[in-house]
Amino acid sequence: MHTPRLGNVVRHIGSHLGFLVLATVFAASIAASTVFNLYRMYAEELEQQHDIAGLQARAVEDHLTQYLNLLSLSLINTAQPPTNRELVAMLRNAPALRSLSVVDKNGGIVASANPANLGRYVNLLDFLPPGTPDSDYVAIGRPWRGRDFSDGSPILPTQAGDGRQTGFLPMLRNVRLDDGRTVLLLVALNPDYFINHYSNRLALERGSVDVLRYDGIQLFSTDERFRPGALRADAIYLASINDVEAGTFEETLYGTQPSISAFRASRLFPVIVELHLEREYVLSRWTRESRRLLTLVLPALIGLMFLMSWLYLHLRRRETERSEAQQRDRERLAATVFTHSREGIIITDAKGHIVEVNEAFSRITGYAHDDVIGRTPRLLSSRKQPASFYTNMWRDLLRQGSWLGELWSRRRDGSQFAALLTISTVRDHAGQTRNYVALFSDITQMKEQQQHLEYIAHYDTLTRLPNRSLLQDRLTHAISQSLRRELCLALVYIDLDGFKQINDRFGHDSGDTLLVELAQRMRAALRDSDTLARVGGDEFVALLVDLRHPSDSEPVLQRLLTAAASPVADGCAVLEVSASLGVVFFPLDATEPECLLQLADRAMYQAKQAGKNTWRAHASHF
Repeated sequence: MHTPRLGNVVRHIGSHLGFLVLATVFAASIAASTVFNLYRMYAEELEQQHDIAGLQARAVEDHLTQYLNLLSLSLINTAQPPTNRELVAMLRNAPALRSLSVVDKNGGIVASANPANLGRYVNLLDFLPPGTPDSDYVAIGRPWRGRDFSDGSPILPTQAGDGRQTGFLPMLRNVRLDDGRTVLLLVALNPDYFINHYSNRLALERGSVDVLRYDGIQLFSTDERFRPGALRADAIYLASINDVEAGTFEETLYGTQPSISAFRASRLFPVIVELHLEREYVLSRWTRESRRLLTLVLPALIGLMFLMSWLYLHLRRRETERSEAQQRDRERLAATVFTHSREGIIITDAKGHIVEVNEAFSRITGYAHDDVIGRTPRLLSSRKQPASFYTNMWRDLLRQGSWLGELWSRRRDGSQFAALLTISTVRDHAGQTRNYVALFSDITQMKEQQQHLEYIAHYDTLTRLPNRSLLQDRLTHAISQSLRRELCLALVYIDLDGFKQINDRFGHDSGDTLLVELAQRMRAALRDSDTLARVGGDEFVALLVDLRHPSDSEPVLQRLLTAAASPVADGCAVLEVSASLGVVFFPLDATEPECLLQLADRAMYQAKQAGKNTWRAHASHF
């Protein structure tokens, strides 16, 4: 007689247990989705920080290589072994140098800008790479402690101290003289110059820059914990540095500091730049976002757990009441996520008319809720994307049911912002499109940061002209274009006459003012298709393209001379210099970029010897 009632009880309990199982799976799916989103955000942030570290390492390596290369080139401009007085003159206006000396084949100092260095010896075997007496080469030595060779000594790996002690870095330059003899020039580099430069220019926040030799000897760093002279045996990329010149990796610095690191080998010298960013600091934004997301999800999960407990204790409650309560909780959770989401959310009907937006949408776009209901998302169009962009987007959306990408949008005030957009299709039980849901976030700041890093890697920060790296790229491209069009191009090496006197008399600020003004004037003297780059302190290179004959360059060369010789007003002072120009032609003089630059440099020196304020061609083609 009681069997039917018992069966109903069993079925009732079974149905509730089934719902509890489903609710548990639902909570687990939310947790899994949250963990997945956190991991995705983490991976994207980590990848972005790796890219930033790589770009900053490239900027540091480019500056270091350019400085050492300019220093190396300046040391070869001597016809006879320099005397002590000449070494003192060469040392002026060189804040990165402690001293200049001449050493014999045994390493003994026989001439020096610092008389106290005379008679001191350096071990030539400590320099990398090893050179031969009859060849031009530049080698980097192991760090020394002290102010100069007179009171210093080389730092062996077993004697390495810390970055706070005073020291310097030896550099050896073997120079071939005009009469065939060679002379060994010994330079004492001041590491503090580079340390201060990288600390101030890069504005590294919670990070550091290390410089090593190819053999792992530590040279200098912006981190005081760095031990100059020590051997970096843990730098695993050193074994393959000949094959891989740059990369990023993660490590723990000094046993306590997890870091994101990037390395880049110099293309001209046996040195490697390491840049380290503290992992905890660079991932702080992800940490904040994770905590914010968890503060939304965890209360919802806890509330769901309480709901399941309540349902278990009230199994005898009517099924309809339990279903209604579950539905209310789901709607409340969805409303909470919708309202408090950091991303802007747009929901449209199947025809594309907006039916709902969240608060983040209004915060990002400036449009109020009631301003957009019933309208289409076209009101956000910035008109930066062509019509084909939207055609491809809708094709993928209709074919795949979703679309992910970046685009530029417009706020209500007319300003534009970059958005990372995800669009998903919502279908009913019959498979027909019911709604479209779009989630987007403002990534303008990230885009601007990427553009800034790319800019400082390719442009001179003072004159805003292309630097040597970008010049190399444009020269290579111009050579290829000239071959296709069967035209020639001219490469003009420009050196300002008397610029050093301007710096000495009026100061470096006036010198900078002069450089900026002359850069603008010389650029205006060129055609729109030409390029003007700054490759040194007072040295520029102009690239003239699409020339049918070398004589086509003469008017441009004359305009450059006029632009450089025009006075520049700086307050009450009038700054005047001139320019010496050396010009070569592709393919008449050379076909390789480096050869063109070298020949143009030689022609420029011929112009200086001819009295300055003039130009000379490597060969007569006029």
